[in-house]
Amino acid sequence: MLPMHRLPVDICVYNTEDDGQGTAPKSYVRLLQARISLLEKILTQWRPQPRLWLLEAQLAAFDQLCDAFEGTLSLDESQNFDQDGQARYFGPTSGRLDFKTCNEPGDSLKEYSSPTADLYAQALGDDHGIDRELENHLLEQYFIWEQPWFGSRFSDRTEVRSDPTDPNTAGRPFIETAEVLLYFELKRPSITTIQSLAVLGTVYHAFGQDAAGWLHSGMANRLALDMGLNLDPSTLVTSGRMATEEAGLRRQIYWSLYCVDKLAAGYTGRVCCMLDFQGFVGMPTVPAHSQQQDRRRVLYSVRPELLISLHKGLIRLCQILEKILLNLYAPEKLSLNEQRKGFFDSCLLWLKSWFYGLPIELKPVQSGAVNGLPQAYTLCVVYHTAAILLARPYVRNQALAASAPDHLAQKATGIFLEAARNIASLGDQYRQVFGSFRKSPITATYANLSAALALLNPPSQCRSSLNQADQASINSCIQTLKELSTAWTPPGKFHRNILEDDQRHNAAARRGNHF
Repeated sequence: MLPMHRLPVDICVYNTEDDGQGTAPKSYVRLLQARISLLEKILTQWRPQPRLWLLEAQLAAFDQLCDAFEGTLSLDESQNFDQDGQARYFGPTSGRLDFKTCNEPGDSLKEYSSPTADLYAQALGDDHGIDRELENHLLEQYFIWEQPWFGSRFSDRTEVRSDPTDPNTAGRPFIETAEVLLYFELKRPSITTIQSLAVLGTVYHAFGQDAAGWLHSGMANRLALDMGLNLDPSTLVTSGRMATEEAGLRRQIYWSLYCVDKLAAGYTGRVCCMLDFQGFVGMPTVPAHSQQQDRRRVLYSVRPELLISLHKGLIRLCQILEKILLNLYAPEKLSLNEQRKGFFDSCLLWLKSWFYGLPIELKPVQSGAVNGLPQAYTLCVVYHTAAILLARPYVRNQALAASAPDHLAQKATGIFLEAARNIASLGDQYRQVFGSFRKSPITATYANLSAALALLNPPSQCRSSLNQADQASINSCIQTLKELSTAWTPPGKFHRNILEDDQRHNAAARRGNHF
């Protein structure tokens, strides 16, 4: 018999490099198994007439597609009374669709007389440009940080402030000019007007002026529907009536507005204004002109493919977030019955499927190394915030807790606290890579606020199990809010309130231990 070390064996090589798939936990596998079982039952139920059922589904989908494009976009002056050359959408209920093409000149926009015209001149001033060196500095912020339209808010330069001693006034001079110019833009709005309104809406939210932010975002959403951004422009590109670049821009703007609407709805606790079923738009694609060499893109390693992947990931996550907000938080939400209980498992599966399908370059840790893309961290904290929003009603609603099985309440509680801890952990990783949240988007505010409140006010059955690690997580969220307050107003107020709440919490804990 040969010695063991001489036995011929096949060499097994296991590649330990991260392939982006990872190992799914048992809870996720069980969710998938439950979904497969449910689908098998449905298929069994429809087995007598599978082809008929499939045909009916295809016809229904085709009818929906036809309805979505009925009316299409119009560049016809006989329908567009503004005659401003912008594409407008008029649906099947509009009588304008029956008008024939007409080239009769309409009323052109009259020149504005003084003092209105003087406002425009005063807003621009004699020299409305900025120093070239400062311009280059702001462009650097544009190409490096997320939500780059706030380049001036991320700058520590005093030239961009209305009050040189207050960093929270950065960008105010630009906004004041934009507010005056917007008055004229709204007379004949264009796609650029939509972009400007969306930027201003987010800026006002960042200043703590929620009403003004909601107003400007709402105007952007309404104009998007007016110009048909909720319809895919592929047919116009095929017919040669619209350039490929413009079609790509329309898709990107639509989905950006959609995502901002979901994030703002969660932050303010208000209903969504742009719903998924209202649009039929393809996902953003890498524009053809992005392949051209750009020194700044090469310098800051901004790959268009990566940014499109990021945008798609946020879109799909916001589609799930919309379901959570509509079914659990809208005025007419799901009732306390089996529907609501079943929704939890379905939505949890959607969230986990999204996370495990996330490209490796958008995960905070890549093959053991930290990610140098700040947007990756923001994307993941939004994911964990969505998990908190999903679990919260099942944890804190006493009527549901009384009617729900114990295992559902326990599962929701575990997800609720785990998501809060993960947000704090991601905050620590972000600080490790980028130093602080000084240049983070305001999106991180709501995530860390939600996490801190979840850990400060845990479910009653878990209060005894919280430990020093959870206190460290709370401290991490508080620190993040403090760092965010340099650029944004709301996190400064949240930081002060949570700090006081945390101090009361610790004092109560010490009294409890003493007695």
